[in-house]
Amino acid sequence: MNKKELWIATNNEGKIKEFKLLLPDYEIKSVKDLPEYVEPEEDGETLLENARIKAEALSKYINGWAIADDTGYFFEALNGFPGVYSRRWAYPITDFKEICKMIINKTKHLNNKNMSMQTAIVICNYNQNESFEALGITKGVMGNELKVSDHTFGYDYIFKPEPFNVYCAEISEEEKINCSARAYALNDIKKIIEKEIK
Repeated sequence: MNKKELWIATNNEGKIKEFKLLLPDYEIKSVKDLPEYVEPEEDGETLLENARIKAEALSKYINGWAIADDTGYFFEALNGFPGVYSRRWAYPITDFKEICKMIINKTKHLNNKNMSMQTAIVICNYNQNESFEALGITKGVMGNELKVSDHTFGYDYIFKPEPFNVYCAEISEEEKINCSARAYALNDIKKIIEKEIK
């Protein structure tokens, strides 16, 4: 049986892989499959605004349902920084291993290591003027060093998510994905996906 197509507004290989594992009943298509597509500027002030910008732009382009997410990492000791700017605050540095080292340096004299991963997801059909949204949160603490594995990317290198309280690199890929904020947000919106993507 042919799988139903689900369009994801990302070119991030890590995210694409997670969507495929979290939504195995769908053929995941992404902007990587659209070489002429120009991604919109993510200039929202919240994760939800950025997710909506991306979902609406892709939905309009493909004339159908599209899903987008935006994820931020919020460090309590830094008053929630970098949050919505997690991917861009260190520009022109884009290597997340280096960015994580910068965060470690910023917080090395601070006792509060609490942090959270937050993901906003929007599924949208622009031409039908329909959209649905969800927010997932994974709490945890920040480690004092980098831990790398073949299934870590972004801020995973320093994140110890609940309920494991060990580095993402020290748990299985399946465990990491299932406790991610992306998984929690998708879980809230799965019934909408099942209803609308036919």
